[in-house]
Amino acid sequence: MQECSLAEVPYGSARSARTGGTGASEPIRRAVRGSATSLAAMMLLGCADAGVVAAPVVYGVDDRREVYQEPAGVHRTIAEISVAMQIGEGSLDTSDPDDVRVTYERTLGEAQELCAGERFAEQIEPGTCSATLIDDRHLLTAGHCVETAEDCDGASYPWLFGFAYESEGRLAPLSQDDVYYCTRTVAYRNDDVADYAVIELDDRWSGTRRRACAPARRSRRSAPRSR
Repeated sequence: MQECSLAEVPYGSARSARTGGTGASEPIRRAVRGSATSLAAMMLLGCADAGVVAAPVVYGVDDRREVYQEPAGVHRTIAEISVAMQIGEGSLDTSDPDDVRVTYERTLGEAQELCAGERFAEQIEPGTCSATLIDDRHLLTAGHCVETAEDCDGASYPWLFGFAYESEGRLAPLSQDDVYYCTRTVAYRNDDVADYAVIELDDRWSGTRRRACAPARRSRRSAPRSR
């Protein structure tokens, strides 16, 4: 008999997760990850062969919705075009620039051992980190998402925009214009106090369609260190 317990959303080994691997995972305690779809699905009940029944993470009415279910307006527009997902290079087929495909197949339910019938369980979860566009070329993400030099070498780990469902069970089409790489870490902190980074996208950005972005607030505090 299976009993439901609180799911621990794994961040996993950074290397295995980014390449679509199935290495051992550790509980995520810091990451904001995946696409808008992944963000909507993070806090769900998990299933285990044996365990203690725990209270759900979603209290009251579960009113999470897909982006396409939101009425047209500025908030939907920002959600559609300003959220980026870091994905392993091996999980992305860019052989056709006009038809980029996510090849990762593991579902959220499989990854988290979710109970039967849990919402979003049948959706794939290819993202290793998520980010928000804060100006015309910079993303705000977690510091642990860009810990090594190759994370921002402009070639190793793509950031994908537009990964979302456009209707029930149907992902929106993607193209090369939705795929970018980090070339520089502008600000970085990853310690017991804070976990964030501001990264710069490659220069192809200026030649692609204009995107909305969440405004960055300036602080009077001293600027964080850059790398």
